[in-house]
Amino acid sequence: RDIYYKDVKLFRKQSVVDTIIDDIAYTFGVERGKLNVVAAAKGLVCGHMKIWYMSGDMVECWNNREGILIPSTKSINRIDVLDAQWVLVIEKEATFRALSTNKFWDTCTAGNGILITGKGYPDISTREFLRLLSDAIQPSASSTCSHESQSRSPRIYAVVDHDPHGLNILSVYKFGSVALAHENHRLVVSNVELLGIKNEDLECIQNNEHRILSLTSSDRRKAVQLLEKSYIWSQEEWRSELQRMLFMNVKAEIQAMDLESYLNRKLEDGRSG
Repeated sequence: RDIYYKDVKLFRKQSVVDTIIDDIAYTFGVERGKLNVVAAAKGLVCGHMKIWYMSGDMVECWNNREGILIPSTKSINRIDVLDAQWVLVIEKEATFRALSTNKFWDTCTAGNGILITGKGYPDISTREFLRLLSDAIQPSASSTCSHESQSRSPRIYAVVDHDPHGLNILSVYKFGSVALAHENHRLVVSNVELLGIKNEDLECIQNNEHRILSLTSSDRRKAVQLLEKSYIWSQEEWRSELQRMLFMNVKAEIQAMDLESYLNRKLEDGRSG
């Protein structure tokens, strides 16, 4: 952002700077960080987890109900997952704050957990952090992070809007992005699972029809574009969700659900499944 403001007339918009930096990094075969150009973090995290920094400092992520700003992975020595039973990636900041303020990570009937949001399309810092966390909770993963032994590793779920853009956001976490294809090997989190909102969940809000919306022309274009992607065809559930959206011409936002009741049920189902 600082580079953009150095010459706004030259660059005109932030995306031009991003493209140039990505092209330079790709040309030299290095990560963005190697160019000493790092975007400011925007993601938030809270829940049953400790973060130990290279400086020796430690943060207990349950102490701040508003969530803490996701730190640079280069500053992290290790992550202790403690007794977390699940990790939930949330599309929207407003949803994250509603859950964190109510200490959902501590009151969930499926056990203690961790909440993360990238505030929409995730930035690099959020994706790096989630990958680091994913490595930390995988017993067989080779990682510099450590965690207390658990009888069952927590699973990583995502809750996004029931629309093509929600699934596209999830695909960035799981499969990476085109713009950073040369860095996807260190950013993708292949074990993240779609928790909701799914087509089957719309039955829960049929009595509130004003909460079920029609797809816009932009939504339909995005759905068709996604259905052309090979990774979508590798995910039968995702493909089915998109096809049903198009056929029924409906979408729904996370806020349409009785959220905590809905997540308690879905996470309990996930634990038993």
